[in-house]
Amino acid sequence: MIVSSSPTYRAMGFAVALILAGSASLVARQSLTFTPELHAWDLLFRVRGRLPVRADFVLIAEDSKSIGALGRPPWPRRLYADVVRVVRRANPRVMVLDRFFEQRDRERPGSDAALWKALADARDVFLPVLHRTLPPREISREDLRALVALEKSTVDQQFIRLTTTPDYAWLGFRPPVSDFAVSARGMGVATTDQSADADGVVRRTRAGWVSPIAYPASPPLPEPSKLSGDTGVVPGLPVIAAAFAFNADKKALGYTFGERLLIAGKLKPPVFVPIDALGNIIINYVGPAGTIRHYSMVDVARGQVPASAFKGKVVFIGPTAGAAEEAQPLPTPYGPMPRVEITANAVHSILERNSLFLGPFGAAFPAGDRSPGHARSAAALPGPGGGITAGLARAAAGYPGRAAGSGLLPRGARAAGRAGRGSGRGMRVSPGTVSAAEADHLS
Repeated sequence: MIVSSSPTYRAMGFAVALILAGSASLVARQSLTFTPELHAWDLLFRVRGRLPVRADFVLIAEDSKSIGALGRPPWPRRLYADVVRVVRRANPRVMVLDRFFEQRDRERPGSDAALWKALADARDVFLPVLHRTLPPREISREDLRALVALEKSTVDQQFIRLTTTPDYAWLGFRPPVSDFAVSARGMGVATTDQSADADGVVRRTRAGWVSPIAYPASPPLPEPSKLSGDTGVVPGLPVIAAAFAFNADKKALGYTFGERLLIAGKLKPPVFVPIDALGNIIINYVGPAGTIRHYSMVDVARGQVPASAFKGKVVFIGPTAGAAEEAQPLPTPYGPMPRVEITANAVHSILERNSLFLGPFGAAFPAGDRSPGHARSAAALPGPGGGITAGLARAAAGYPGRAAGSGLLPRGARAAGRAGRGSGRGMRVSPGTVSAAEADHLS
């Protein structure tokens, strides 16, 4: 066939290319709002099947067995204190008590004291914080004391934001009872239905919440604030817990919104987690609810689980049944899942260094960070086009830097992708560089 090289044909070809490029860009922008694409994402998770779960992950569940033995929650907080002490004696790596304690227990004298003493003795327990978008209630000295305690987990220097990164009112955060907030090792914002996509499914969790730190003139602060007047980032609960599991703290966290979360400190190599302009992490779920090893809370409280089950482990404690708000399952790519298990999956993604991210044209990639510049160079890969439906399939099969087995296709399809790389059909990653901001974090 003869193709004309006249100016008219070249102009027509250029116009067609512009139209196709615009259409592809539109698809890319809609990838996480276009319902068929979202459903295709979920289907690929299920086709891929479960990922291996870390041996050091364990869940202590407020499950149906515990409710049958102990009655319907709320339970005395002495029970949680007993569980924290049992786990602490085994010397775990970190504990996440993923339950809301917004009000004092006035019906059981001494119950709150038992829990805050257990938290203070353990010194490795992290608690969830909520953020309410409704007008704040009247602020009490109790609320202010808890908010001042939240400052110990707030990143106040190491972040770069975009103009599209939203602010969240400091007084909108709802830490737990102030005694618990002061006694906990740290706090982070819980994953709730606020993290859901347009179709209500939780595929992401917020890594950080930017907030101008401001207190009212009255009532006076019960304790001095170190950050009042500054702007900080309150980490998500999975982020602050994962940092501690890496033997790091908030000083090791660096946020570049629209690009990545850095967890550095003494980590070699440091951890790079892709985040969008809002600070969202895409969770690489290991499987449906129940995939992570779990024990009934009643069995742990009664000493029926050996201490070795928690030694050196990342331990999550939270409700998987019952009527409490945090017990209600949320939709995920694998179906309904209790929030504590969503938290565990998000922490798992960070510790395994296999959080997913979206490249151009809706392509999704495991974030594997074998080198400091890896995430930057991977983000520059040309997307395969066609949104998540095609992007996930191509990326999961052909991406060379991912953690083993973390893609979204069965093994046979991944093997075909690996063969394609050898013949020049796979995606290539060129060496990346470390930004100036990251160099500062790493120094």
